[in-house]
Amino acid sequence: MLGKYLGWMIGLLYVISLIYIATRTLRSYGDLLLSSTMPKTHHCWLSILRTTIFKLAI
Repeated sequence: MLGKYLGWMIGLLYVISLIYIATRTLRSYGDLLLSSTMPKTHHCWLSILRTTIFKLAI
């Protein structure tokens, strides 16, 4: 419909924006979890835990 190259570029922009939005959402969730339930836990450990859980879910 849009052509081979224009459709490819729009698709790439869509994927990049999806990844950006997902990253911001995960970061916000991590900050909320860190500040509300685990205030003494370092952010690095929370990121490792979150990444491990998401890898196991896939």
